[in-house]
Amino acid sequence: MIVNKAKDSGLWVATHIWSAADFHVAISAGVHQIAHMPGFWPKDEAIANTNFESGDFERYRISEADARLAGKKHIQVTTTLGEGLQLTRDPKSKDFANALLDVYRSNLSLLKKNKVEILIGSDQFFSNPQGEALELVRSGLMSAQEALHAWCETTPQAIFPSRKIGKIKKGYEANFLVLSSDPLRDFTVVKEVKMTFKRGLEIKVR
Repeated sequence: MIVNKAKDSGLWVATHIWSAADFHVAISAGVHQIAHMPGFWPKDEAIANTNFESGDFERYRISEADARLAGKKHIQVTTTLGEGLQLTRDPKSKDFANALLDVYRSNLSLLKKNKVEILIGSDQFFSNPQGEALELVRSGLMSAQEALHAWCETTPQAIFPSRKIGKIKKGYEANFLVLSSDPLRDFTVVKEVKMTFKRGLEIKVR
């Protein structure tokens, strides 16, 4: 009812989710955007913040049918997986890391297969999505090219659908960054911004 009322008023609907069940409800309701990937913070409420080893990761696995419906309805999904991916770095939690990464890979693979637009965004309130993009590439969940496309083209176009942005193309706003080298060869150079341009004018950053 809330989604239908919002759409009738011409509003764009985004919803936060936690599990695959939430994803199903959001897809069924017909939201425009889902602002989390299932399992973005794999905390089992029964164990609170003690450890994550006993988590039931299957609750985060998206079904083929839901991924297909998300693609059919042109629903966009924001990653917010960076924090979960950071948890997988602990060498003492190999089984945890493998189980969680398997779910993440399965979900992203299903969404890509069904042509669901992936947006790059983090759940970090005091930083930009750079760390999110770096984690996605470091973990192998996205290639450098996939991450750049989602981060620099799909995401800004989703945020500002009425503006011509996200491409170096005639008629588009000349907003771009100059990096120290090719991020397709070494994605970490996205941290090495040498020049910043907004509408064709260089912005001097101290």
